[in-house]
Amino acid sequence: TSHDYSCTSRYFSSAFAFSSAVYVSASAALVVLPRLAPGFAGFTPEMAFFSALFVLASLTVVTEALLSALIRTEPIFYARLLGNTVKVVLGVALALAGIGWRGVVAAYLASSWLVLLFELLYTYRFINLGEAGLRYVSELLKAGLASWLPGAVVLLGQALGALTVFAVSGEA
Repeated sequence: TSHDYSCTSRYFSSAFAFSSAVYVSASAALVVLPRLAPGFAGFTPEMAFFSALFVLASLTVVTEALLSALIRTEPIFYARLLGNTVKVVLGVALALAGIGWRGVVAAYLASSWLVLLFELLYTYRFINLGEAGLRYVSELLKAGLASWLPGAVVLLGQALGALTVFAVSGEA
């Protein structure tokens, strides 16, 4: 069956552009704040940099929302299966190599970025990045308010939580 995804492409492009701007801004803040205010949340600049990379990889929220809405959940499954496999194998290997928390972070980052890449490549098979517009962003924000607001809070907690534990425990 042939589908016209031109309208879907406009909404996806708008959501992806908006989310990218938000995540890049948040990532930049995470990198800059510990340099401007040493001791910010107990983060070292290195930990803040890793946190910023986690935030950027969270763009999977947009690809997974699209794929779920189109009832194309198989790619999400395969992306997560691949990402989690890499995370376990790489994480164990780096832990055995004695790399410590940096190895754990590297495994999680590799997994997150692999999932994002896989989902983007699959999505671009039928969605064109094209005309993005604030009108579409506004409509999407209103329609998804009940979902994205709690999700934003959870994202912040996930990205900062693990590194805060390391900072407080003195493992950094």
